[in-house]
Amino acid sequence: PLYKFGANSTWQVSLYSASIQIADNPVYFSGNLMFDINSDTIGLPFEIWSRFLRYFTLTPGVLRCGYDVYRPTCHSSKKLEDLPDVFISFETYKLNIPSKIYATLVSEKDGQYSFYLNFKGTDPSLSEKSYVTSSFKSSIILGVNFMSY
Repeated sequence: PLYKFGANSTWQVSLYSASIQIADNPVYFSGNLMFDINSDTIGLPFEIWSRFLRYFTLTPGVLRCGYDVYRPTCHSSKKLEDLPDVFISFETYKLNIPSKIYATLVSEKDGQYSFYLNFKGTDPSLSEKSYVTSSFKSSIILGVNFMSY
């Protein structure tokens, strides 16, 4: 495995001081990191997801992203493999999430790329794939794509 660390019986790791970062823009948080093989995205608490999405759209080459809470569609002048990695840092770990995990190509036309950003905002007030119970409100959820990686 690329990473190895312990989790509790509900597959959670407590994070007291952590960040998720795209380019030079970190978003700091505390809460939990958890694993969910039934999720096809990386789930971020809604407030963290909102800031992360804003920073992602500032990435050179990213033209714009939709505001869908689940897998927004983004547009870029860069190929997906040229997008920067995302990092989740905590304790002595720095989890690298390459674009092949967080982006899925939708279309390419005339040097413009559309892709799904494989993140979702989560909160008890949201519905469907973005819903989490209040006990998971402060959790970053790493789904099957990350775990397979």
